[in-house]
Amino acid sequence: MKKNSNINIAFAGTPEISFDIFEELSNQDFHINFILTQTDKKAGRGAQLKSSKFLQKKAIYSVLQPENLNDSDFKKIILKQNIDLLIVVAYGKILPRWLLEHPKYGCLNVHFSILPKWRGAAPMQRAIANGDKSLGVSFMKIEEKLDAGGIYKTFSTKNHGQDIYILEKKLVEMTNMHLSSTIVEICSEEIIPKTQEEEKVTYAHKVMKEEGLINWNIDSSQVFRNFLAFKRWPGSYFKFNNETVKAIDIENIKTITGIPGEIFSFDKNGMTVCCQKGAINLKSFQFPGKKVISSNDFFNSKRDIIPLKGNLI
Repeated sequence: MKKNSNINIAFAGTPEISFDIFEELSNQDFHINFILTQTDKKAGRGAQLKSSKFLQKKAIYSVLQPENLNDSDFKKIILKQNIDLLIVVAYGKILPRWLLEHPKYGCLNVHFSILPKWRGAAPMQRAIANGDKSLGVSFMKIEEKLDAGGIYKTFSTKNHGQDIYILEKKLVEMTNMHLSSTIVEICSEEIIPKTQEEEKVTYAHKVMKEEGLINWNIDSSQVFRNFLAFKRWPGSYFKFNNETVKAIDIENIKTITGIPGEIFSFDKNGMTVCCQKGAINLKSFQFPGKKVISSNDFFNSKRDIIPLKGNLI
């Protein structure tokens, strides 16, 4: 088995979740040739430039931010590098064939689902929204087809109603526990990837902003799962007096039945709204440009204008 210091790796990632994994990997004595991360992106209300956290590592590592992965100058830099394995965690760009083939043992992708289920852009969100009984992470060899490469290892955890924040933390912990040993096994040729079962493939499409709008015409349990899945973005929201109100905390009540969108009750404990089956109790809120308010404050400020049996649809 190779010692870690004799293994040359590179890392490609952009968001904070990939940075957290890199931080742990950088403590494992691998020789890290370079880091690939995306260029600065405009984000937020003021469309301010948001920089990758990996830029903090420029004093220690070579951090590259190519706009075009087929750029000739970038290609020359990489092809001069002796790389055993390129580790990819939510980099956000499709790797061209030449880059996939350059490392001695190819490229290893950390994908946050139990492949072949939930290939694609939003695996954690789709798994939560779908109510999957098991959630997990797959270590996969990258091929040109999206998330279709062979699987080295898969690790799973039970779904106990985790939201996206809790699940992400758990999967990062699982990844950090197993990634370095898997790298050593790959580079020592102790494991080979197993082909995915194509007949079991499902796709995790990118989450769209409009998916955050609460649909009262579906089961309250689905509304609640969507709330857990989309907590980070776009959140869950509903329309009230032509305003978009964000639901910060909600409760699933399965025992109530009524007309979808109808306000079943409204008091200091929340506003309960009927779904196609069951109901949702809205417990804290955020109006546009305002601070989050509790159900008690919402009741005190809105009880005169929100009638029982009123409808949010």
